[in-house]
Amino acid sequence: MKPESAKPETSKLETDFRLYWLARLVFGSLMKWGYRIEWVGLENVPEPGGALFASSHGSFLDVPAIGACIKTRPVCFVARASLIRIPILGWFIRHWGPILIQRGAADVAALRAMAARARAGELVTIFPEGTRTPDGHLQELRQGVLLAARLARVPVIPVGIVGAFEGFPRTRKFPKLWGKIVVSFGPPIPLAELSRDADDALPRLRLAIAAQIDRAGQLWSRSTGKPFRGALREAALPQNRT
Repeated sequence: MKPESAKPETSKLETDFRLYWLARLVFGSLMKWGYRIEWVGLENVPEPGGALFASSHGSFLDVPAIGACIKTRPVCFVARASLIRIPILGWFIRHWGPILIQRGAADVAALRAMAARARAGELVTIFPEGTRTPDGHLQELRQGVLLAARLARVPVIPVGIVGAFEGFPRTRKFPKLWGKIVVSFGPPIPLAELSRDADDALPRLRLAIAAQIDRAGQLWSRSTGKPFRGALREAALPQNRT
């Protein structure tokens, strides 16, 4: 894949907090009344203090869903740089102070920005799958989340979101305006577990995110009466040995 051309001004954009809170009011209302959003585990989010949210990524609705859960301060999101070229949405994104990353490239500047802002006390959300899931299951994670965690040295909180994929999968051009979304924030993962060899740390983090997806999925299924597919594809689950 050919890397997107980097633009110096997109590595970090200043947040216009008036626009952030206005957008949160608008999208938060949609989350509340349209998607009947529910969340669990907010006691795992430090207040105050910085943290990295390592979240599942099923939909563009993931961003307003997490933002709707955190009512007391802004949440910074990591997004691909090409999003700021989308009319209207791109203009808002530019003014929400995101960390923009160049897809297809090892964006060291973005990783350092994630770490710096988390150490400065911000809540930074990263989607370690790198892109939206095509089938609703958790994909393999990319190495960048480990690098950011080791640089930031702040709590890494696994986040699972269920219902956003059903409301706005990547196959749809426009989202449904109703549904049910549940967000689950898990216990912080000790930095020591993420400082080990990446061959071990990345699967540990993936299982931690999957556990929060399953936790959210149980609440989602109970509320909707629909079966939950499970966080991982059946082939990806550990096999029982006899």
